[in-house]
Amino acid sequence: MAYAKTLQRPNASTSDQSEEIPQIVAKAERKQEKKDVQTRKETSTELTPVERVILRRRSTRKYKKQQVPEYMIRRMLEAARFAPSAGNFQPWRFIVIQKKGLIDEMEKTILEKMAPLNFLKDAEPHGWAHKALLTFLGIFRMNAGELRPVGGITEILKGKLLVFHNAPTVILVLKDKRGVSHPEFDTALASHNMVLTAHAMGLGTCYVGFVEFLKYDSAFMEKLGIEYPWEIQIAVTVGFPRFDSDGEVQRDMPRIDWYDDEHGEGRTVY
Repeated sequence: MAYAKTLQRPNASTSDQSEEIPQIVAKAERKQEKKDVQTRKETSTELTPVERVILRRRSTRKYKKQQVPEYMIRRMLEAARFAPSAGNFQPWRFIVIQKKGLIDEMEKTILEKMAPLNFLKDAEPHGWAHKALLTFLGIFRMNAGELRPVGGITEILKGKLLVFHNAPTVILVLKDKRGVSHPEFDTALASHNMVLTAHAMGLGTCYVGFVEFLKYDSAFMEKLGIEYPWEIQIAVTVGFPRFDSDGEVQRDMPRIDWYDDEHGEGRTVY
């Protein structure tokens, strides 16, 4: 009964957009099928619908103002609930935010916590300030010396990039720090179940790691009801894309070593 209730679609009277959604999704599916009916060299088989969503998903940073109906968000959360987790501990919790005022307040709080990095606003790209920050971060976290996040931070500080991209919906994904094994991995699986479901319905999403700065504002954590053992893991913005941004892009092929009985010694297939 709980499952059926979770997926129940609201009446037209409770959502003015409810009749438009199937048309939008159908249109997106037709465009997707037209582009993706192909044979891939890697598998020599036609792609399944699941594969098409996985291979075409791209982050969306421009959204329509139209709010996402509750029943679509519930479908995303239902997919997250069925993600695998170590020991079936399910160390996740979700906070759905569709109040623009609260999203704006989160954005403001994050910018306040990023204030110590304001020197990057006027820094020369790849100059001494960037190099100093990367060196400092590299002491505490592996791969922190990557330039791309620094570029994102600079754009946010300059006001050229919004943290939540003006999305009408933001979902905070929380992890239970007591989780078995690696709760951050479990919450990542749940998050991506949500994201893939959203794109399958014609929505757009984007992961937002800068939400981590909220953790350092105790008053805001109290306002959202977040306390031990819960901690913000990631945020996901959700909305109807202003344009179709999904589509396959070039990805690096990682090294793959393959061991099987037929070939004896291990072989590198890619």
